[in-house]
Amino acid sequence: MRSPMQVMVDNLNRLDNDQDLETMVFELYAADATFEDPIQKVRGRKAIVGMYQDMVKIFPELTAVMKREVRSEHIHVAEWDMTFKAKYWPKAITISGTTWLEVDNKGMILGHKDYWDLWQFVRRAVSLPEALVERLPEPLRHLLV
Repeated sequence: MRSPMQVMVDNLNRLDNDQDLETMVFELYAADATFEDPIQKVRGRKAIVGMYQDMVKIFPELTAVMKREVRSEHIHVAEWDMTFKAKYWPKAITISGTTWLEVDNKGMILGHKDYWDLWQFVRRAVSLPEALVERLPEPLRHLLV
């Protein structure tokens, strides 16, 4: 049987419309489930559907690759890479992250926490001129490359 994590990754890679998002969320998440990442925290299926809808609107080209998954009875943890291409800038951005899922006895997601580096995302999304980066002190320069 595929884990909720693998089902989610497979669905994210083939989303075509809002109905697909809603179906995925209602099949995988408990009614009062929570989702949290570095920029938001939401509770309930309707809010989770809205969060995924916003993500897909901003990043219509999205690909997720699960690198590794570890499971116990009620906790699933996965490392992943996600590549985004936004409407607003031409280059694709890949970030790495980790997801923790807490699941009930039926395999429904009760809690979903994504951990990823917001600064890494910003660095990859916004290119600074190399001449500017070279003039910065080393600790700052290190953060921008």
